[in-house]
Amino acid sequence: MRRRLIVETGLLLSFLAMNAEGVEPKYETGVYVLKMSPNGKWMGSRAGDASVYNFETGENIYHSPCFLGLGNAVANNGMAVGEANDIGALFYKGKTYFPESIGGDKYWFCDLNAITPDGKYIAGILNNTKRDGVSYVPFIATVNESGEVGDPFILPYPKMDFFGAAPQFVTAVWISDDAKTVVGQVQDWRGMFSYPIYFKQDEKGEWTYGLPTESQFNPTGIDIPVNPWLSEPPYPEPADFMNGARKDAYLADFEAYSTGMGAYPYPQDYMLEEEFAKYAEAVEEYNNWYYGHEQDIKDYIAIYQEVLKTTQSFGSNDMALHPSGDYFFMRGGVEDENGDMVSGIYKFSTIDDSIETIKCPQGGFFPHQVLSDGTLLITKGIENVPTTYILLPDSEEFITLQEYFAESYPEISEWLDKKVPGGTGVVLMSEDKKIITGALVPDQLADFDYDNSPFFYSTYFINLNDTGSVESLVSDPENGVYTVYGLNGIKVMETKDATELNKLDKGIYIVNGNKIIKK
Repeated sequence: MRRRLIVETGLLLSFLAMNAEGVEPKYETGVYVLKMSPNGKWMGSRAGDASVYNFETGENIYHSPCFLGLGNAVANNGMAVGEANDIGALFYKGKTYFPESIGGDKYWFCDLNAITPDGKYIAGILNNTKRDGVSYVPFIATVNESGEVGDPFILPYPKMDFFGAAPQFVTAVWISDDAKTVVGQVQDWRGMFSYPIYFKQDEKGEWTYGLPTESQFNPTGIDIPVNPWLSEPPYPEPADFMNGARKDAYLADFEAYSTGMGAYPYPQDYMLEEEFAKYAEAVEEYNNWYYGHEQDIKDYIAIYQEVLKTTQSFGSNDMALHPSGDYFFMRGGVEDENGDMVSGIYKFSTIDDSIETIKCPQGGFFPHQVLSDGTLLITKGIENVPTTYILLPDSEEFITLQEYFAESYPEISEWLDKKVPGGTGVVLMSEDKKIITGALVPDQLADFDYDNSPFFYSTYFINLNDTGSVESLVSDPENGVYTVYGLNGIKVMETKDATELNKLDKGIYIVNGNKIIKK
C-alpha cells in the first residue's frame, strides 16, 4: 500500500508537505545488465565475467567463467541459468551448480537457457544420445532450491528439417511462467537456415510441437531434388581406428589443439601400421563417394541457396516469449532484389499458428522482452551503440524511452538526453515497470572515465518505487478510482491510472480525502 498523508493536530487536519522530487537515474560501471527477473530484484550481467546483480543491495556476485542463458534466464529468487565451460550450470546464492542428474553425467548437459519466475522449471538443450542426426535436442526439467535438477524430459522435436534432412539441432530458449510453453529454433542440416518452433503441454500433460513458418517455406515453389548428402557414409574418425593408451593420447592432444593449446596431432603418429592402413582405406572410400556425387552436391547446394533467397529466415535466438506462453516475437529477414537482407519483427501465436507483422523503425532490431500487459521492447545494435524502442499495448507505433517518460517523468527524459547520447542501450523493465535498466557501451557514456575504469560497459538504473511523485504519495483506493479536488472544492481529475496524478499542476490537492502537495 502507498503511504497515506493525514496528520492530525488537535482538531485541525493539516497536510504533510512531501517533496514530489524528480527521479535521478544512476549508473555504474562493471555491470552490463542483459537479463532481469520479473520482480526486478535480480539481474544478469555480462561485463567481463558474467554475474548476478542484486538490485536492492547493489551486490554483484561473479561466476567465472560462465555465460547466462539466452532466454528468460533469471528467476525471482535470484537463481540464474546458463553454462560454464560448455556445461549447463545454475548460479544461486553465490554458488555454481552443475546438475549431475542429467543422464548421470554433467558433461552431457550442454546449456541452460530459461527458468520460470518461481525457479521451479528450467529449459535448455542437451547432447543427443539417440544418434538420429540431430546434435542437440530441447528439454525441460524441474529444479529445487538446493540447485538439484530432476531428470530431463526431452521435448518432441522434428527429425527432418524443411529440406528433408536431419536438422543440426533443435533448441529451447524461452519458457512461459506456468512452464507449459517453450519456444526455440530449428537449425537446418547445413547450419545456414533457422526458423522458430514452439512446444506446448496439454491438460493431460502431453507435449507437442508446432512449426508456425512451415507454410512459408519455399514460397515460389522451387523444385527441391533429393538431398545427395542423405546417402553420405559416415566420415572416418581417426580415434575409431585406435586402441588403449594411444587412443587416449590422441584424443587429449586433439582437445588441446582444438582449444589452441597444442599442435595438430597427425593420426598416423598414434596408429599401428595396420590400423593406419584401415583408416586410409576408409578415407579413400569416403572420398570416392564424395567425388562420385560432387556435381550432384554442387547442383543441390545451388538450389538450396536459391530457396533461401526467397524464404524467410530468422535471427539466431532473436526471440521473446510472452509470460503466458500464448505468443512470441522473433526477428526475421528475406533478401530483396539487390541481395540485401530486409528484416522485420513477427508475432507468432502458439494457439492458432497465426503470424502478424510488426511495423518497427528501420534497421536490424530484435525483440528481447515482452511484459504481461503486452509491452514489447526491441533493441538495435547491441554490440555497437544499442538503443531500445517500446511498443505499448494497443499502440501501433514504437516510441523511444525518452518519449515513454516524457509526460510523467520529464526529468528522466532530460537525464537520458544529457547522460546517454546516441541511444538508450539495451533496456529492460520489471513486470510492474517500476525498475528500468539500460545496458550501455562506452560510446554512450557522456562522462565515462576510460583512464580510471577497467570496465568498458555500464548500466543505468531507474527506480520508480519511491520517487516522491504524487503517484507514490497516495494509497490505492478501494474502488480503484482516484478522485482529485482543488482547495476550492472543484473536481479537477478522476482516473483509475495512478500515473495520471503526476500530470497535475503544482499546488495543493485533495486526493480521495487526503491532502497532498504537488511540487
